[in-house]
Amino acid sequence: MDHEPTVRDFGDVTLADAGVAKLRALCSALGYDAFSIHRASCLFRKLAVGWGGRPAQAKPWPSDVTDDHSPFELSIAIDGDLPEIRFLVEAQGEAPSLRSNWEAGLRVNERLAAEHGVPMDRFAAVADLFAVGPRSETFGIWHAVCLQPGREPRFKVYLNPRAKGADQSAFVLETAMTRLRMETALRNIPPLGPHNRFFSLDLAANPRARVKIYAAHPNATPEEVEAAVAMVPGPGPGRAAAFCRAMAGSNGPFDDRPVFTCLSFCENASAPTSATVYFPVRAYAEHDGVVRDRILRFVESPKAAVMYRSALNAAASHRELDTGVGLQTYVSIRLEPDCDRFTVYFSPELHGSASSVRRITAGASSSVGR
Repeated sequence: MDHEPTVRDFGDVTLADAGVAKLRALCSALGYDAFSIHRASCLFRKLAVGWGGRPAQAKPWPSDVTDDHSPFELSIAIDGDLPEIRFLVEAQGEAPSLRSNWEAGLRVNERLAAEHGVPMDRFAAVADLFAVGPRSETFGIWHAVCLQPGREPRFKVYLNPRAKGADQSAFVLETAMTRLRMETALRNIPPLGPHNRFFSLDLAANPRARVKIYAAHPNATPEEVEAAVAMVPGPGPGRAAAFCRAMAGSNGPFDDRPVFTCLSFCENASAPTSATVYFPVRAYAEHDGVVRDRILRFVESPKAAVMYRSALNAAASHRELDTGVGLQTYVSIRLEPDCDRFTVYFSPELHGSASSVRRITAGASSSVGR
C-alpha cells in the first residue's frame, strides 16, 4: 500500500493527502481494520473532485463546509458498540464557483452510480429544483459517505433549499417532498420557510431511505428547540432542551450561531420518523477542552465516552485543545425512544481554528451558521 502522509505533514502535501491522513487517523483510533481504512481512503480521494490535488496550505475557495473553508469535514457517530465515521465533501470545478461546483457534483453522482451502483432515482426526481441558478447562495451540492467496518459504505447528498432564492425555499421543499411521495408528512410539521437551510437524501433504494429537512433557529431558547422537535417520538420530554443547556453551559438564548434541528422522513410516512438537534459548540465555549468536558458530562455510556476520547485525540493531534476553539464544530443528538445517537463534527483546521478564522474574517465565515 502506498505511504500515506501523517497528520503532521501538511506543509507540502495536497488537500487530498491532508484529508486522508486525518481520516486514517480517526479510523485507526476507533479500531477499523486495514481493509476498511484503505477503502475509506480510496473513497475520500475519489470524491475529492476539483481540489484533491491542490496544496493543503493554499488559500481555499470559500467553501461553506467548514469555518476555514476547507472543502471537507469529518465526523463520528456513536449509538452503540460500533462507531460510524463519516466524511462530507464539496466537489469543485476547475475554476470553483457555485455553478461549476454543481456540475462537478453531478459528475460525482455519475461516478458513484457507475462504479458503486449507487441509485440516483430520487436525486433525479428533484435535481431541477435544487440546481444552481442566478439566485443561489452558499452551496449547491455536498456528498457524504458513512463508513463502518464490515459494512458497505452508505452515501448521501445535501442540497440547498435556497437554490431559487430564500423566498422560494418553502416552495422548493414542498415540491420536492411531493415528488418523493412524502407530502402527507408536511401536514404534521411546522410550516416550511426561509430558515430551512439543508435538504438531504439517502442515496439508497429501500423503503427506509430517508429525506431530511434542516432548519436553523436563530436566538432560540432551549424550550424553543424542544418545541421544534416535539412532534417526533423521543426518549422523553425535555431531552432536547437538556442537551442544548449541556452543550452551551447556559440557559441561552443562543444568539451567536443558531441551533439547527433536522426532521427525518421515510416514503409514505404520515409524520417525521426521527429528529436531531445540532448544537454549534464552537460558538459557545472558550476552547475545545471545554467542549470535551461538556460532552463527557452529558454522555451516559462509558463505552461511548471512551470512543469519543479516542476520536478526539486523533482529530486533535495538531494542537492542544485549550489553544483554540473550532476543532469540534457541532455536536448533535438524534432523539429516539430506545437510545440517543450522538455525533461530533470535526473541522480539519488546515487554515486555523474557528477563533483565529473569526479574528481574520470578522465573523464572515460559514454564513449559514452550519
